[in-house]
Amino acid sequence: MHDLPHIPIMLDDVINNLVYDPNGIYVDGTVGFGGHSSAIIKNLTKNGRIIGIDKDPYALKYTEKLLSVHRNKYKLYHANYSLFPDHLKGLGISEVNGFLFDLGTSSYQIDSKHRGFSYQYDSDLDMRFNPKEKYTAKDFLHSTNEKELSSIIKKYSDEMNSYRIAR
Repeated sequence: MHDLPHIPIMLDDVINNLVYDPNGIYVDGTVGFGGHSSAIIKNLTKNGRIIGIDKDPYALKYTEKLLSVHRNKYKLYHANYSLFPDHLKGLGISEVNGFLFDLGTSSYQIDSKHRGFSYQYDSDLDMRFNPKEKYTAKDFLHSTNEKELSSIIKKYSDEMNSYRIAR
């Protein structure tokens, strides 16, 4: 068994409430390190399938190895989950049996030095899940002003001290 860098939340609840048809097609829109998908795929017959999507190429590489024993039961895409209709259409799939979106981040992603999320390391302020995205957090901070940054902090966090933080 692989040691997952991220432990999937509510795994039994997800399996018990999502996988009602073992021949079904399920979309894991935030496949991450494959914890949920690995459990789902074990509950599927040879006809069941998982479509996994994630922006994080490092997580997808791990998931590919994890799921590789189920070769014909999954398809992985390096993309934003909002593009799932395009991927389903490309596979000729018009209906699925269920969707899973485990929105958030894992401590593994936050704690990785090369991603630039952690203040525990002296690394560039990057904060991208997908290194192919154009702008880093550092780029953004250099292209915005204090007022705009304060407004963004206030809008997305309801932080009362947004102006002080932006300054």
